[in-house]
Amino acid sequence: MEEQDYQTTYELEDHNWWFVGMRRMSLALLGRTSGLAAGRAADGAERRVLDVGCGTGIMLEHLEPYGSPTGLDLSATALEFCEKRGAMRLVQAKGEQLPFADASFDAVTAFAVLEHIDADAEAIAEWCRVLKPGGTLVLLTSAYQLLWSGHDVSNHHIRRYRTRDVALLLRIAGLDVQKVSYNNTFLFPPILAVRMVERLKRGSSEPEAHKDTAEVPGPINRLLAKLLDAETAIIQRGKLPFGVSIIAHAVKPPVT
Repeated sequence: MEEQDYQTTYELEDHNWWFVGMRRMSLALLGRTSGLAAGRAADGAERRVLDVGCGTGIMLEHLEPYGSPTGLDLSATALEFCEKRGAMRLVQAKGEQLPFADASFDAVTAFAVLEHIDADAEAIAEWCRVLKPGGTLVLLTSAYQLLWSGHDVSNHHIRRYRTRDVALLLRIAGLDVQKVSYNNTFLFPPILAVRMVERLKRGSSEPEAHKDTAEVPGPINRLLAKLLDAETAIIQRGKLPFGVSIIAHAVKPPVT
């Protein structure tokens, strides 16, 4: 992400439909893990949650009911915004090189992070490494290379994925896949149409950097957030066949 974009994200992520809807969806999958929402392990020890690529930190606030959250980001600017939100446990490091011991966390979240990391397989392997046996990983990433646009260029994305790609990466890392589904499905048709028009206009050239995330009028913002809430209800019971993004839930196998 460009340095100046952190301010925009900080101002938007508490109310913008995309941030709110995706956050609720991620937390819904995280809460599926038995006992995680209680905040403490069976032996009474406090649970620990790692948010990889924590950005400006709002996810850390919402992770508190699930355990003691630690935020990790490569950007010092991002961590400064986390501090403004009152976050205490912050680490500056790469998402594919975690400075933590094996089996340090009960859960790991990675909210729109994987698409930024060149060594994606190594990153997921690291996330698995720091999970305790039985621990949970929830990640959100971008779908379909066909949708590549100036938004990806502006955000320094490396690639976009299909669900089978994400599932394979999780399995290679040694995780048991619980759920991999497309999301942001209701808006997929108009977004796909716009992207196809853009591709026709630019031909074989790289798209110019631009941002899709911006303030949305209140009624429209609330409607879009409700659409994502409806998708959350569907994904908790099944899967969606296509979408602009992908959400995944996996568990580290217990020691046998």
